[in-house]
Amino acid sequence: FRCFSEQLVERLNAAPGIAGAALNSAESLRLSRNPRIEIEGAVYPRPNDRPGCTMETVSNDFFAGLGVGLLSGRMLAAADHATAPPVAVVNAVFATRFGAERDVVGRRFRIAGNSEAPSPWITVVGVVPDLGSMKAGEASRGPVIYRPVAQADDRAMTILVRAQGDVARFAATIRREVAALDPELPVAKLQTVQEI
Repeated sequence: FRCFSEQLVERLNAAPGIAGAALNSAESLRLSRNPRIEIEGAVYPRPNDRPGCTMETVSNDFFAGLGVGLLSGRMLAAADHATAPPVAVVNAVFATRFGAERDVVGRRFRIAGNSEAPSPWITVVGVVPDLGSMKAGEASRGPVIYRPVAQADDRAMTILVRAQGDVARFAATIRREVAALDPELPVAKLQTVQEI
């Protein structure tokens, strides 16, 4: 699935009329995983003391596709492949809440869970502005962690496309590029950000 999604993003980024395409694991930018995490060096007397965060899987070009700049550190890159050390970019809320008196870039955290087989430490490599929420009535999303596609195992992805002009025209482009990779795969739920 990952290979298909990455190929589709490459094709869309090369298609006329498409200004940018990227992957995101949040369905229609609304639904995300919300695990509890452990910050390296922090002490949690009870399991519920571990903070919860929104976690999303994104392609390396996700932030550029949305026109979002970097506050500190670096963006996700091709070097963040499946066998590279685990990394993440976080939002400003995460950086403020968990950076304490020092920059959060370089700090490590892991997903809380099985103490007998703990998840690997993940290093924060960059901080981006808060993107807010597309959920009705929510202006903020709290702390958000963005992991690279190559280092995650999400099965469902949303493809975000930035384009100018007639929606019907670039919808046809999306359908054509999907069909070029898999003619039997239906394209469902094409929506603009305003519709979402």
